Amino acid sequence: LIQNCSRCHSSSIHTHDIILDDYPHVRAFAKEGSLYGSVLQNGEYAPMPYDAPKLDDCTIAIIRNWVKEGIKDN
Repeated sequence: LIQNCSRCHSSSIHTHDIILDDYPHVRAFAKEGSLYGSVLQNGEYAPMPYDAPKLDDCTIAIIRNWVKEGIKDN
């Protein structure tokens, strides 16, 4: 996740005030649904990663399962 998101959403480069380079920030966006919705690219959220290919199905499934299992800090 960090490698795909931090080029635009880090503490130093926080596009649209979205920071995704630490657990508390990632957890907040995962909890409200925009993290998974954006990488799923289903039209409900802005598709991410921006200006790059969609994440592979395996990575998207990992994010989906992580959210479904309670967004654990691991």
